[in-house]
Amino acid sequence: MPATKPYRFAEWQKTVQSIIAKYIPNKGDEDKAAVMIRRTKRCLQDKRRNPETFTLGEMLAFCDAVHMTGPDRALILGAKDVTQVFTGGMSRE
Repeated sequence: MPATKPYRFAEWQKTVQSIIAKYIPNKGDEDKAAVMIRRTKRCLQDKRRNPETFTLGEMLAFCDAVHMTGPDRALILGAKDVTQVFTGGMSRE
């Protein structure tokens, strides 16, 4: 059987999980991050496992709380190409 290509959603989910892990490397930091987005530690753990459960407001609050860089923020918000976010996805012609 030919290898199947993973769904775009599955790729995005793994990308988000890895980016969140990069900004919350230790379990102790999870408490601080949860307080910053006004959620419990358990709620944040669930959202790390299933990033699609983040609301847009929670995701933006998390990005601001951990001082996330522009390219990582763009990938979390679903941009295929980081330049889409900074140029509005339109050409300058």
